[in-house]
Amino acid sequence: MTTKNFKSQIANLKLSGTNARMGAMKARINFTPVTRNSELWDKVDEYKRSLNFIAAKDEERAKWEASKRQEAQGLVDYFSQGAGKAEVLRLNREDGR
Repeated sequence: MTTKNFKSQIANLKLSGTNARMGAMKARINFTPVTRNSELWDKVDEYKRSLNFIAAKDEERAKWEASKRQEAQGLVDYFSQGAGKAEVLRLNREDGR
């Protein structure tokens, strides 16, 4: 990719509410939240139409879920009853909007 193409892609990302900046090794991206009163709200439907939606097949998802069940239960146990319980931070209503 040429520098000109890269700069053009960065400019397009900024117009779409995606902020890209160069990090040490690669571009870093963060997104601008879009709410009903923001300047990008009128483009939400346009963006939604341009997305390609995908979903996992039920049988494949079930196989993956079964293969990860024991690992997930171990994490749940660690953070709910084990040594990790002290590391859990709880969000309160006052923490949000």
